[in-house]
Amino acid sequence: MTGLEDVTPQLPSRQFAYAAPNREREFLRGAREILLGAGFTELDTLAFATPADNGKFEGIAMGEPIHVQNPITEELRQMRRSLVPALLEALRFNLNRQAADFHSFEIAKVYSREDGAPVERFSLAALSYGDYAPAEIGKPAVKASFFTMKGVLEALLGAMGLGARVSFRSPSDGALGFLHPGASAQVMLDDDIIGYVGELHPREAMERDLSEPCVVCELDLEKLRAYGFSPRRTIEAPPRFPAVRRDLALVLDRAVPAAAAVATLRELGSDLLEDVTVFDVYEGQSVASGKKSVALALTYRARDRTLTDEEVNRIHAALVEAARARLGAELRQ
Repeated sequence: MTGLEDVTPQLPSRQFAYAAPNREREFLRGAREILLGAGFTELDTLAFATPADNGKFEGIAMGEPIHVQNPITEELRQMRRSLVPALLEALRFNLNRQAADFHSFEIAKVYSREDGAPVERFSLAALSYGDYAPAEIGKPAVKASFFTMKGVLEALLGAMGLGARVSFRSPSDGALGFLHPGASAQVMLDDDIIGYVGELHPREAMERDLSEPCVVCELDLEKLRAYGFSPRRTIEAPPRFPAVRRDLALVLDRAVPAAAAVATLRELGSDLLEDVTVFDVYEGQSVASGKKSVALALTYRARDRTLTDEEVNRIHAALVEAARARLGAELRQ
């Protein structure tokens, strides 16, 4: 009855809104980015395990294993309690195909039965084997070790803003039997166990024909995702005034971790104490039995002036005396 030219052109109204933030997804993405940035490859493995693996690698599961009524194979008749066995199988698969280096991780759920009810928990596990950093001309490769994996965990937990609250403690008797007793630790958040890290026990390594140390770790993400990740940090230029280094060798009981000495010095130090690092741990003839010498480098710096030797010596001497009293330590001559 009329032409289109008489119809007023008008776009239809559209209503839209931003999706509500998904904190769990953001947390998992943040953890994934840290591991990928550390040079690890993400895997996606089956959620089933053998009874032998579930019995040996308890992981972070708290209860009994869950049995599958109609398993895909007779061997995989339980739900996994840990992500580590699947990573070890992936390592074996790659080694059989001449892949000398293998660094991978997985973020997925593990399962157990607690108080008669099935429970699922998010877990993060990683495995490192072979050259972690390739060799250069005149420099050997950096091999995967307890300390390389510990550094990756420190980067992950530091990005969550938990670096000052996390510590590494020697496992209690009977715990983590699949790890090397001299190269393993429980990861602690305050006084709560949130995971473990360590080299595979030589017995386990021999069963898998591994010729180099194999390092694994596993974290309980259920205890961590409530913290999220810290906002991106701003970068500041270092002060233009020079730093002053003082070395310190403390003789401690063998059972006292070096991290305790570092934490004590940082707590007792003044605003001028910029950094504390461990550069040597020695046990030998010149140290009494049951003791060890921990050598630390202390860096002092002021942002508004150049420190004098007299000022640094005075602050350093007071800090050393306070640390000795707190730790019950002696100075190594």
